[in-house]
Amino acid sequence: MAMKETAGSMGAYFILVAVLSFLLSALPLLGANLPPLFFGLAIIQILFCIAYLVAGIRVRHFLERAPNVIRGIILGNAAYVVILFGIFSSFLTPEQQGRETMRLVISLLISWYLWSNTNRLSKEMREAAAAPQETSETQSKS
Repeated sequence: MAMKETAGSMGAYFILVAVLSFLLSALPLLGANLPPLFFGLAIIQILFCIAYLVAGIRVRHFLERAPNVIRGIILGNAAYVVILFGIFSSFLTPEQQGRETMRLVISLLISWYLWSNTNRLSKEMREAAAAPQETSETQSKS
């Protein structure tokens, strides 16, 4: 039997990613004199952390009523990673390019996994919410 992602485990994953990513993004900001570009990139990453945190806390609500919010966060983060790779890959050594390419592929695979589970869980939760209404409507017609 294959393991399936649940709304609770997906929410926990979003919260974990938000906390870890925040720590990795915020640490360079502490006491560092970063160029404006890197400061701006760190702020954008922190905004994604906040979005992932909110998505993790409200995952059931978003899956039932507004799955496009979660999809938007996932898609936005994937696009951000691709854009960063495109900007900075020309400045990397071949060894660094290989490592960053692997990070990009892994990040996109995780994004695809989350995207597909968002679609599946949203559909299941909407069907489950609609099922009792259909049962009560058919009973009242009898």
